[in-house]
Amino acid sequence: MSVPFSGGGTSYGKGLRAANEVLSRNDFEEFKVVLIFFSDGQPCDIELGITLAYHIRSSYAKYDLKAFVVGFGYVNLPVLQRVASEMGGEYRQVLDANALRTEFQRIAAVLCNSEASLALMEIGEGSS
Repeated sequence: MSVPFSGGGTSYGKGLRAANEVLSRNDFEEFKVVLIFFSDGQPCDIELGITLAYHIRSSYAKYDLKAFVVGFGYVNLPVLQRVASEMGGEYRQVLDANALRTEFQRIAAVLCNSEASLALMEIGEGSS
């Protein structure tokens, strides 16, 4: 799949439509419904993005949707918090690659419903 660059701003509509398409094919009995959305919060289509975020929440909340909106770098915080809110998810911010890795570990721990998962990942990092 390709999301073309349109001269500035992130197309939330294209990204969230693609996410919805993938989620719609999920085997809800076997797999958790998880969406991790990355952005700097500079969309070219904020209202469409908000509408689609709400649609995703409405469509998949009954399957216990876990949504995470991750702002990378110096972000437009209000936009990303609004997307997270409309999606019924959590907002996280990371400033660099190390923080991104740590955030993925935290998200994995939440998805596994276990702080032990996070502890094991941190122990594994120190032993390499």
